Amino acid sequence: MGANVFPAIEIGGSHVSTARVDLDARQIVPGKHRRMPLNSNGTVDEIIGEIAACARRSVGPEREAWGVAIPGGFDFDRGIGSFAGAGKFEALDGVPLRPLLVRALEPTPLEIAFVNDADAFLLGEWLGGAAAGEWLAVGITLGTGIGSAFVEDGAIVDDDPRVP
Repeated sequence: MGANVFPAIEIGGSHVSTARVDLDARQIVPGKHRRMPLNSNGTVDEIIGEIAACARRSVGPEREAWGVAIPGGFDFDRGIGSFAGAGKFEALDGVPLRPLLVRALEPTPLEIAFVNDADAFLLGEWLGGAAAGEWLAVGITLGTGIGSAFVEDGAIVDDDPRVP
């Protein structure tokens, strides 16, 4: 596999998906993706355990940096959720996820970067999906919650007067 292949986790309100993403080819590596149910009303240990179980399909042989897409109500830099009253992931409210995932994933990740799930969706579409080649794009996600994202020339725009 190429040097630009990375493992990714997408955490939704009812599922967790993992994959190895080839950024050069702009696609998911065949056979290295998995989707499993996720009990977002479970305990911290149950949620982390379900994420780790799904991730086992997408790990590489060496330590790598992981990307994790997770719904809003989250401090992406610190890796801490604010899910009180959200109806999902309430057990993760105020819990630092980075160290829990570092301990649960094998081999131990070099780093974990968190990103808003709607932003990750739109960046994926911009790289190799319906928005490929477009200068401006908007993405709307609808699942157990709703999200939106805006991209301009490959960069997420979240603080601009043009963003509603």
